[in-house]
Amino acid sequence: SGKNNNPSVFLTIVCETAAFYPENLTFTWFKNGTEITTGIHTIKRQNTEGLFEASSSVEETQSVQNGTVYICRVSHISLQTPGISNLSFTI
Repeated sequence: SGKNNNPSVFLTIVCETAAFYPENLTFTWFKNGTEITTGIHTIKRQNTEGLFEASSSVEETQSVQNGTVYICRVSHISLQTPGISNLSFTI
């Protein structure tokens, strides 16, 4: 995302969910197969129907190499297997 007030952040990636219930939900981020544990911001909110929505973002503070793969994995009791989004970058 080009609009960022922090000049040391090269890239912000956002992973959003559809509405879900119950509230317990886990996001796990990976970069090239290695779990990311820093720079993650997760927001959870309840909508007017009593369901929950969530988004998680990760800030990349290093320049992104061509072919870098980011994975956002969402785990929830309603999913038989975790939901996974793969994001790869071509520069």
